Amino acid sequence: MKIGINIERKHLYGVIVLLTLGFFIIYTIGTPVKKSTGSHPLQQIAVGVGSNPLDSVDSNANGLIDNSDNSDTSNACNGDSVCEVNELLVNKNMTVNGNITLGGDSPTYRVKNVAIPIEDSDVATKRYVDAKVGVSLPVTLFTKTKYNGNLGGRSGADAKCRAEFGASFHFCECQKSMGAVLADAREAAWCDYAFANCNDWTDGGPEWASILYYNTASEYGWQFSNSALCFGPYSIACCNF
Repeated sequence: MKIGINIERKHLYGVIVLLTLGFFIIYTIGTPVKKSTGSHPLQQIAVGVGSNPLDSVDSNANGLIDNSDNSDTSNACNGDSVCEVNELLVNKNMTVNGNITLGGDSPTYRVKNVAIPIEDSDVATKRYVDAKVGVSLPVTLFTKTKYNGNLGGRSGADAKCRAEFGASFHFCECQKSMGAVLADAREAAWCDYAFANCNDWTDGGPEWASILYYNTASEYGWQFSNSALCFGPYSIACCNF
């Protein structure tokens, strides 16, 4: 007896479709579902290890995919109430129900590209304030980079100030810098003084030099002292006046 089986291409395609569908159903049924969210397994993402390492893509029901801002750091919005991002670009409005704190141990970063203020609560740029008062406000800023007493002379110190803060800044004299509108810094910085200056700021050795520092015990706050060794390192006090 001879038995012949005729399998056409369409039958083969049908078998493939049935096998694929069956595998998908088995996988879906076997996937753990977090009942508290009521989410379909296809709406869940893996968030960790454990007996049920799945959660809804919107577990807090705020209408946003969880960790959707996690583009350049693995620690963004990780449940500690702080979203850590290296750069945030806002093309329109941003509402923050709390304080905005810029990173760093001492003030380093600035808020830039601010529009002309209209409301009483709007912030204003330095250029806007200078134009209104008719003169550039005196400001003393501390460089982010710290150096020993060999600054390349006063010209080298001036160049370092301009590199960080712009052409209008230069190395501060100690007495002048105390009378400026000082940046909110609490670390000491080199300031220029005729009788203690690391051999005119060319020596990083065991010489004495002047620094500007904030004295919390004094009602005057900012003071300068000749008690710093040129080994450093310290920031440079830079003025725009």
